[in-house]
Amino acid sequence: MVRGIAFRFTSISLCGGALWLVGCAGAGEKSNWSLPFAKTSDQAQTPTPAERIEELRNLAKQAAEMPAADQQQKSEELVRVLNHEPDLLVRIELLRTLGNFPTLPAGAALYAAMQDSDRDIRMACCEAWGRRGGPDAAKVLGDVIRGEQDSDVRLAALRALAQVKDPATVAAIAPALEDPSPAMQWRAVRSLESVTGKSFGDDVNAWRSFVQGGAPREESIAGRIRRFLY
Repeated sequence: MVRGIAFRFTSISLCGGALWLVGCAGAGEKSNWSLPFAKTSDQAQTPTPAERIEELRNLAKQAAEMPAADQQQKSEELVRVLNHEPDLLVRIELLRTLGNFPTLPAGAALYAAMQDSDRDIRMACCEAWGRRGGPDAAKVLGDVIRGEQDSDVRLAALRALAQVKDPATVAAIAPALEDPSPAMQWRAVRSLESVTGKSFGDDVNAWRSFVQGGAPREESIAGRIRRFLY
């Protein structure tokens, strides 16, 4: 279960949101799927996990078009459900959905969930931060790359950083270039290509030079084609 606590975040105001998150979790309260957007043909019937996940995916598609007040309300509802939801797959989808809401409660919940003991939850959080974007996402995901013990979670953070178009993203990815794992280095290179628009092929040394402020020669078009084909 996602812990009902949040740790220090880059925004002081978000800490207030984290305290609000703690207050939402009542001791011993059972899971209650009571979101207003949850509609079934039989109102007395509780939606199945598959139906909940489908509803959440639909809600995620609508989030960007919602007025700010509705985004706030929906994210608060999602956090309340998250705090008491026993189904792992539904909790994962709740976190992914929260990544589409640029609100204080959503950010506090995602930050708290990054401390969860379940690696699938932490991987879902990485994905959600990638959707959320911004400097906070770059910082949180960069902390994962530097401090996370599970390699799959670190790879998830690198994939998520490929979506974060922020000046701090390159520095967040850079430590992965020094990782002894070829998979980590490869994923770091692909994410750097995505956020910078540069291409130095799979030359990790060239990318190291780039992130340190150097100006290595970019890969030729012919080289890119050969790499794509072979």
